[in-house]
Amino acid sequence: MVEYPPGWTCAVTVTRLEGYLVERLPRHELLAVAEHLHACPSCHGQLEVLRVHVVRTAAVARDG
Repeated sequence: MVEYPPGWTCAVTVTRLEGYLVERLPRHELLAVAEHLHACPSCHGQLEVLRVHVVRTAAVARDG
């Protein structure tokens, strides 16, 4: 488990990935998540999985 920046564990970061992806977090949280993702390959991988899911869900909604 990575704790970077201080206080930003993987568990804290994962709970904010969707908000990060759609840029609906306060600026200081967006920056903290970005720093954590840069330092943590595991959380970065989870972000990529979520990104694919969001793109596919949007395509299904759009195409019916």
